[in-house]
Amino acid sequence: MKKYLQIFTLIVITCLAGCQKDTEVVITEPKVTTGEITSVTTTSFDYESNITEDGGASVTARGVCYGTSSNPTISDSKTTDGSGTGAFSGTIQKLTPETTYYVRAYATNSAGTGYGEVRTVKLLEQKTLQGAEQAYPG
Repeated sequence: MKKYLQIFTLIVITCLAGCQKDTEVVITEPKVTTGEITSVTTTSFDYESNITEDGGASVTARGVCYGTSSNPTISDSKTTDGSGTGAFSGTIQKLTPETTYYVRAYATNSAGTGYGEVRTVKLLEQKTLQGAEQAYPG
């Protein structure tokens, strides 16, 4: 009986020694880079951005948020440019001429929403042709 007790004790010790505490996976907000703002017109501009890290969970939404306040969030106007990591780009249209907009990329996963750097863009002045109505009457 003593031999069985020793064998049982050895098995229990071996099992306990082989057990490891599970490492906890920490999920963070995605890492985002706001890229260049280009092709600025009177009512639109193009943007480029990149989701560089998913934070340990799938990126379910990404795009840029923008507005006339200096720190736009997804509660303001935003684009929706798919999901996942990597580069993306697009165009924002139907904006107000001669207005300054603040733009930054965002990405959302189960931990929350990560934001990139804020970029500033001033839309061009809308020019009118003076005398065009007189030269070419209706």
